Amino acid sequence: MTMAFLRSNCATLKGDVMNMFVEFFSSRKFVAGLNSTFIGLIPRKVGVVNIKYFRPISLVGCMYKLLSKVLASRLRGIIGNLILEN
Repeated sequence: MTMAFLRSNCATLKGDVMNMFVEFFSSRKFVAGLNSTFIGLIPRKVGVVNIKYFRPISLVGCMYKLLSKVLASRLRGIIGNLILEN
């Protein structure tokens, strides 16, 4: 799923997304497939045919991105107490 798909179908998917978060925070584990990454190739020039002229990019699923944003925002509030200045 993409973020655009999630946004456009928010009313339908909200319950499933919230269930995923509840399951993650109660079990402290997530499904291995949640961290799946897809590799895409972007051409560096127009009309290339050789693989060496493509740039690879990794595409992480939106559920993993949502989870990492929630964890980062929670960590932001306490990170100052966990790390010393020196």
